[in-house]
Amino acid sequence: MRLLKWLLIGLFALVVAVLVGGYVTLSNFPVEDLKALIEKETEKATGRKLTIAGDVSMEVSLSPAIVMEEVTLANAPWAGSEPLAKVKRLELQLALLPLLSSEIAVERLALVEPKVNLVRNAAGVGNWQVKDGEVGKADAADALPSFKEVSVTKAVVELLTAPGAKPRRLEIESMTAGAGDLDDALSGEMKGKVDKGAFELFFQLGSMRQMLADGRFPFFLQGHVFGAELKVDGHVQGQGKLDFTLALKAGKLEQLSPLLGTDLPAVGPLDLESRVALAPEALSLDGLTVKLGDSNLAGSLSADLSDAVPRISGNLTAKRLVPDQVFVGPWSPDPAHSGPAPLVPDVAFPMASMDLADLSLDLVVDAISLPDGSSLTELKSKVLLEERALTLAPLSFTYAKAKFDGTLHLNRRQGPTRFETKGRLAGLDYGPILGLPLRGHLQGSWDLKGEGEDLRAMVSSMRGRTRATSSDTVVRDGVLALLGDGLTQIFSPLFGGGNALTLTCVVNDLIWYGGTGRSEATAIAGDGFISTVSGKIDILSEHLDLYVDTSGRGISLSALVVPVRITGPIADPTVLPDPAGTALGAAEVAGMVLFPPLLAGDLLDLELRKIGNPAKACAATVKTIESSGGMASLAARWAQKGGDAAIGVLKDAGEAAGSVGEAIGDGVGAAGSAVESGVKDAAEGIKNLFGN
Repeated sequence: MRLLKWLLIGLFALVVAVLVGGYVTLSNFPVEDLKALIEKETEKATGRKLTIAGDVSMEVSLSPAIVMEEVTLANAPWAGSEPLAKVKRLELQLALLPLLSSEIAVERLALVEPKVNLVRNAAGVGNWQVKDGEVGKADAADALPSFKEVSVTKAVVELLTAPGAKPRRLEIESMTAGAGDLDDALSGEMKGKVDKGAFELFFQLGSMRQMLADGRFPFFLQGHVFGAELKVDGHVQGQGKLDFTLALKAGKLEQLSPLLGTDLPAVGPLDLESRVALAPEALSLDGLTVKLGDSNLAGSLSADLSDAVPRISGNLTAKRLVPDQVFVGPWSPDPAHSGPAPLVPDVAFPMASMDLADLSLDLVVDAISLPDGSSLTELKSKVLLEERALTLAPLSFTYAKAKFDGTLHLNRRQGPTRFETKGRLAGLDYGPILGLPLRGHLQGSWDLKGEGEDLRAMVSSMRGRTRATSSDTVVRDGVLALLGDGLTQIFSPLFGGGNALTLTCVVNDLIWYGGTGRSEATAIAGDGFISTVSGKIDILSEHLDLYVDTSGRGISLSALVVPVRITGPIADPTVLPDPAGTALGAAEVAGMVLFPPLLAGDLLDLELRKIGNPAKACAATVKTIESSGGMASLAARWAQKGGDAAIGVLKDAGEAAGSVGEAIGDGVGAAGSAVESGVKDAAEGIKNLFGN
């Protein structure tokens, strides 16, 4: 309210000087002398030069009136060449009797086409602060009038909040207001535009006497802003402090784009309520509730604005969030993109927003709805952003009946944004995620890091490890239909004539570098077989190069299973059955030595023979791999202990290129016809499995 107070003081200082001294005498003044007197007294009161370029006329009656045309009030010297205010026509009519007792009672004030230019400099000083803001209370009390009727027509107010900021423009098409005397509330209506966004409001302010006092000054606004319903009810508490309740309803969020000066998404409806406390160096939102589309949010926030970088703290809870509706922006996938969605979409993240504020926030979300219809639930996190470094720790949530617990760090203090994330998951029901007819629960962990401003850059620099195990997977025979007739004949013996296959252990250990995952230890065990998978998957280029080898344990099942080489695009790979085991003979697939995956299979086989219980054997295998720092480290260490009888499996692995190949070769005769007829169908089957 200081802005309005200074403008009123400057405007009515001239009235005190001109009219209180005796309006009858002044009515006989020559026009030029009257102009000069008004200009002189205004500059004396405000420190700003007043220029009246048009006519000045005065009507002497029981309600004396003065009319001035083309009135200009000079700007601060540092604020540019444009005047602070310019009015095409000013009409002022006063009540006579209050004038005789030095009180100013305005019967009517009309401003026609006023234009006001408001600017703040780098130090935060406004150009409306006359005489450096020093006007005595006694002078202000003498100058402050009461208003019975005020009208404004075709007004323009331009505001520049800081050097280099985007200017804002307020256009008032019309405004009418009034109050009975200095102790009555000032109320009225106004309509116009803010940056081309229309508004129409009813307002009620405190009395003019309250405006002058340092105490509580009430204000109330209600109406429509850009088609949205707005209600503000509160007060000014001196020292620039505001305390008010805010209620805002809009059909779509995009309706508020003109107010915020940026494009907002067409998401809605919006329903926002909060109690707001605003001070020069602080802002708080208490009892905050936001409903946007199908999302809702509640909590409290406070901001310390005393430094160049605001510090925000608080807590937020949500029953449901729909990211596609809430987090729409330049980092979202391109809706115009046609064709299958890439595994790693080319989208940027709003990393620059980490520069805007520091943050300490407790976040709890009951459910986050994902585009595929699934949900993240029970999300809890402590969000800490300090000096352009963001930490989510702890970060926990449930997805597909699995519990995820981990941390995420983003740091953009130097160079590109660096990320690091690690954690564990338990009980992931991965069959529905892969879209395959199987059930089972994965346990796993991840430890990844990289850098970049967008998702593809992050993945292309990603390095680390992911691990996953399962001991209760059941594969339905419906999965064979996805493989094609050829692979069905090759792999159907694993089902033993039944309609389900129980996997007693699945171990997957991938080393990631530059978007490519290489098999460190991948082994799959059933009741009578163990399969190992070697090779790599490049999720950026969406290509793979894998070798799947299956052998029986104590039975002749391997005689009916043929090794398979899978290469090419993930969505359309080439499948090459390898009955002679030539890939094993080369002992390498796509630059990946096969011994660690084979050793994982032999280690699992050893544990199964020792323990007997598949679940415990699987857990023991995983424990051995993890405690050894991975299969590559384990293989190197065991290579130095080749004579150790307890772990003689290494010799078997070392001879795998011959022994396993020979075992498979022995079974080629039985499976030969299936292999020959299945090559073509196998390719189509794997295409279905990975791509469609």
